[in-house]
Amino acid sequence: MEFITMDNFQFMEQYIGDVREHKKSIDIGECPLCISCAMLNTDDVQEILQDENAENNQSTLDGKTPLHLVCIPKENSKSFTIIKLLLEKGFDVNARDDKDRTPIYFACMNLNTQLVKILIAAGSLVNTTISSGLTPLKLVCKAAENTLNLNIVPALNIANLLLRAGAQKDDTCLPVAIQYGQYSHVKELLDSGMDVNMLDESGRSPLGTACSIHTVSADVVKLLLSYGANVNIGGAWTKQKPLIFAYAHNSFSKIKILLSYGAYITSEEMTALVSMSVSKSILENPEIVTFHSKELLSCRILLAAGFTPIVHGVLGISHDLTTKINQQQNLPPLLLLNFLADSNQLTQDCNGNSYIFFMYKCAVVTSMLHLGLNCLSTHNAL
Repeated sequence: MEFITMDNFQFMEQYIGDVREHKKSIDIGECPLCISCAMLNTDDVQEILQDENAENNQSTLDGKTPLHLVCIPKENSKSFTIIKLLLEKGFDVNARDDKDRTPIYFACMNLNTQLVKILIAAGSLVNTTISSGLTPLKLVCKAAENTLNLNIVPALNIANLLLRAGAQKDDTCLPVAIQYGQYSHVKELLDSGMDVNMLDESGRSPLGTACSIHTVSADVVKLLLSYGANVNIGGAWTKQKPLIFAYAHNSFSKIKILLSYGAYITSEEMTALVSMSVSKSILENPEIVTFHSKELLSCRILLAAGFTPIVHGVLGISHDLTTKINQQQNLPPLLLLNFLADSNQLTQDCNGNSYIFFMYKCAVVTSMLHLGLNCLSTHNAL
């Protein structure tokens, strides 16, 4: 039922197949030990293993050993008891079935942390690849993405166990840990050696995820950067930059951290951001929002840091936005100028007021906003 609620057809199909395999083993009357392990019948397993002639190479027709069969059912305290009995009898912890799956594959598929821990301690290989190309770590990372917030912690714990046991870093669950987990979960994965810059299957980078979700703490952003996260990569698309994500959420603390690690955006990207801010904030609420309002804090930060938009203007054309701003700020009429602002371009009027020119991206018109800030050309503004 859990697989159905998660819309996880891959695991649902695998689960149904495993159930059918159990029934097939029982129906065809295979070895008593295999049947007892599949049913997690502790008493029968103990009785069978007490026989000195009991062999430790028994398996089903598809190659599953008793160890495989114990790991297939959902987590159960009986599983721990039986698996320890089998290991004491010398059953091969790395035996493969006809699809190259070892017992740890099924323990990982079921997100059974305790069984994974027992198998690793018994010498289970953590880099085995099954016929479909999955390794245990890849399987767990897929499970973490598909479980969403329903069962994220076991997946993260197993990923840590696998990494510490020497698993190849061929996949990541850092983005989903950042999205649904806690600071401690993210730090544990980083300490275990998970790649801080690897993209997940959805094309998300860990840092991009942290900056694109406003509920994620700025401390997580700082943590990722301290472990070597690329400050300018937010995802598979080049335009997905952490700084742009943080700007969209007006996250002052995240922007400051990113800038301190050398984050940058192009003039074209700054133009788009300024356009978004003006259209979203000033045009929608001209009577309330001014350039000094908190809604435009991110814009002021980037301007103060030296990022400027490209401004395209046409002489002699009036514009509603300019008129509205002049009325709200009681400013004298401002001329529309035609220039390319590739650096801070400030001018002074006769009263010593500072102005900066930037565009509201609407084809060929330009608006000049009164800032009232004499410190925009410095980095210690605000």
